[in-house]
Amino acid sequence: MPAPGPVPDRQDASHPHGAIVDPTGRFVLVPDLGMDRIHIFKISPSNGRLQPQAPLLVKPGSGPRHAVFWTPSSKAVSIDDTVMYLVSELDNTLSAFKIRYTRNGLGFTKIFEENTYGGEAAPDGSKASGIQITVRSTSCAVLSSISNLTINVSQAWK
Repeated sequence: MPAPGPVPDRQDASHPHGAIVDPTGRFVLVPDLGMDRIHIFKISPSNGRLQPQAPLLVKPGSGPRHAVFWTPSSKAVSIDDTVMYLVSELDNTLSAFKIRYTRNGLGFTKIFEENTYGGEAAPDGSKASGIQITVRSTSCAVLSSISNLTINVSQAWK
């Protein structure tokens, strides 16, 4: 890492916070709180090794922590309907990115961003710490050190 992020006491080094596999099973994504990016790896179909791809850069100082993928529950779903929800700890935001699958990898278009308190200022000491899509894929719950937020995912990006 060439220099610390804009929050030096939390972004002095790379801090990956888990890994997720995309719905196709071809990519692994790793949110990195310290570097304000999502590392992306293509899974080699021949040997399972991870091949680094260009990362998704996010807002400086946001501190991406966890992500989940969502697709509509309709049986007529296309992989083109995939959305990735990202919760960022340092700025308490929930972001949504529409995923584009290309011959060379993944593309991302930000379609939604809101703080985890619905536009109100986050209470002192609050840090977004987790994210979960409900079993029926209708809601996205964001966990915080102080309180929680739930949004209707099918409406967030329309």
